[in-house]
Amino acid sequence: MKNQQSARRLKRAGEEYLSRTAPTIRSGFISASVDFADTIDYNKYKLPSISRSDPAYPEQEYWRGRIWPPMNYLVYEALQHANMEEEKRLLAASSREIFLREWREHGHVHENYSGIDGTGCGVDRSCSFYHWGGLLGYIAITQADA
Repeated sequence: MKNQQSARRLKRAGEEYLSRTAPTIRSGFISASVDFADTIDYNKYKLPSISRSDPAYPEQEYWRGRIWPPMNYLVYEALQHANMEEEKRLLAASSREIFLREWREHGHVHENYSGIDGTGCGVDRSCSFYHWGGLLGYIAITQADA
């Protein structure tokens, strides 16, 4: 029940926040925001680009299930706008863990990460040294300063 309420609040906040952005970004965000609320209790790696219930999710192929830092950043901003502190904290903690593990183990960040285990290496379509991978660290720093 709480997850459903969170999903509705986040969807409304996301629609309002992203009404000033490109429609393609907006539609992806809305889908992801519902998934975030549905999976907040059992998966520590957030936020996959498609729902974990989608048949394509297990493929983890590029936009099919991977975690994208720009999407996490937009969701974090919407959570902040909606005063959803617990969800914001959980997303920031997940982003921090993904970012730091990749940096400590490999000395780089990726453009996207597995929605299953939070790793960036081991797939052909996840470029290391991609600048927007640093957004995961930025989310963590922003949350720490909050």
